[in-house]
Amino acid sequence: MSNLPDNPMVPWPDGTLVGTASGGSRRVLPLVVGMHRSGTSMTAGCLHRLGMDMVDDAVGEHETNRGGHYERMDFLAIHDRLLADLGSRWDSLTPLPAGWWRGPPAMVARREIKARLRHALPDGGRRLWGIKDPRLMRLLPLWLDVCVDLDLEPRILLVTRDPDAVARSLARRNAMDRDDALALWMVHHMEFIRSVGELPWLRIDHRDWLEDPRTQIHRLIGHYGISDGLYDGSIAAVDEFIHAEWTDSRTAPRTAPSPAHSLYERLAALADSGAPAPVACPPDLRVSARDFHAFAQTFKSALTRAERLPEVEADARAMAETLSRRDIEMADLAAELAAARTLPVPQDRRHADARPTPEMAEPGRDGRLALEKLVAGLIAERDRAETVRSALMAELAAARSLATSLRTCLMALETEPPAERQDG
Repeated sequence: MSNLPDNPMVPWPDGTLVGTASGGSRRVLPLVVGMHRSGTSMTAGCLHRLGMDMVDDAVGEHETNRGGHYERMDFLAIHDRLLADLGSRWDSLTPLPAGWWRGPPAMVARREIKARLRHALPDGGRRLWGIKDPRLMRLLPLWLDVCVDLDLEPRILLVTRDPDAVARSLARRNAMDRDDALALWMVHHMEFIRSVGELPWLRIDHRDWLEDPRTQIHRLIGHYGISDGLYDGSIAAVDEFIHAEWTDSRTAPRTAPSPAHSLYERLAALADSGAPAPVACPPDLRVSARDFHAFAQTFKSALTRAERLPEVEADARAMAETLSRRDIEMADLAAELAAARTLPVPQDRRHADARPTPEMAEPGRDGRLALEKLVAGLIAERDRAETVRSALMAELAAARSLATSLRTCLMALETEPPAERQDG
């Protein structure tokens, strides 16, 4: 664990104004976005050390994120509630409902976000106040509306990372399947491209922070209008933060290619990490994102069923364990019942002349009847469990087949030229 203080912010020199590089009159709101496990926390931590306010209280260190998460928990809670109200979650592959940012759940979230921003944004604009959350990749339309409401200028920073490295990180943290992780990477970036439209944004790659942090620092200074008169200690703090916390994730060998890799390379070519100025998505990439979203909406019910695959697998495993326990219990009871049937008839000379009762004629009868009833109940329960297990296995097979078909369709959509898709 890191021994960094909770709020390691370097103070600005007196009189320094930030967020005015564009010459505009609107206040700048930095938005740090990117797929989960892509380095958004590392980037937010670097911005924090350059003087930008990126966290409220504790940085949120964790064994899976040793440098801290740098997330504002009240906004994170709003995002999670909104996703839940929309029938989604952070790792959902299914698209959000059409026009979701105009619906009642989004309106509630919009009011809450504006109220918190009015309270959180410091007066005078002497220090930039930013927010980082991977969920912003999907919830960006909501925040763009908030910026319009509050007359803020959204200045977007997209943090990218090789899809295979993201998949390995999600496998370690969430036991996520590689194909699911790559699909999630694709969904997040396509939704970002569709939502950001023609707005400019700056891209920084996870690898570039590790290989050339000084260049990235100067790009951020230009992007956010941060003062060039930074203390030497703030830049040194960035160097120490990166090299102390993130050096074990420098390299990631490439495995089999996928549509996610193609999009990653396209983004890298479009927004080179060494370029000082922000870029906007070209029309053909926005068309691809639109087509991707239309495809996902068309097959939303199928995607939802395919998304249940891990849950169904877990249910099937649990049911198999239940059946195994019931088999053991039934075997024990059957042995006990067999032993009860072989009990000897007791000899009582005092009642030799008396009429034999059912219990005298069949010793242990009540106990055996109770055991037989219990065994019958267990057999019925086991039969029901077996029926459920069979249904789960059938659903599992269907979900796997559907997931394979969807991946094939996605590959075809990725390789089809944009012009042909527009004509069709």
